[in-house]
Amino acid sequence: TIDFGDGNSQGVGTAGVSSASHVYNQSGTFIVTATAIGAAGETATASSSVSVQTVVVTVLLQVPATITTAATASFTALAQTNPSTAIVERYEWDFGDGSPPAAGAAAIHAYAASGTYEWRVTATATGDAETCEASGVVNVRQRLRRKLRSQ
Repeated sequence: TIDFGDGNSQGVGTAGVSSASHVYNQSGTFIVTATAIGAAGETATASSSVSVQTVVVTVLLQVPATITTAATASFTALAQTNPSTAIVERYEWDFGDGSPPAAGAAAIHAYAASGTYEWRVTATATGDAETCEASGVVNVRQRLRRKLRSQ
């Protein structure tokens, strides 16, 4: 049996099976203890300390609430990671209107039709270790056209 030190344990089964895997849901230092029980009931225990740093990505946004059709709108995301040694490797924007996704922390987009669209940005940190999504709604109004009066 392997006790992962965070309240979770895993049996490793029969003789010859010597590995297990575990995902920690929080940062910290944990004492992992492996216990083996022999055929005659004898036990052997080994322990080791494991330091875990989970990556948390927070997205700070600058997104318009309302725009007009055909006008370009700027969408900006700034992801911060904890620990700060993690690196945000990519951003992907979905503008909610069926257009292809855009990449990068900043994106420019124009909506062709009026309506309410749900946008989403996904920030992915080092080696796909963690992703964070933020979403919201943008209202797109029809651009007003002025009629010229003839005199």
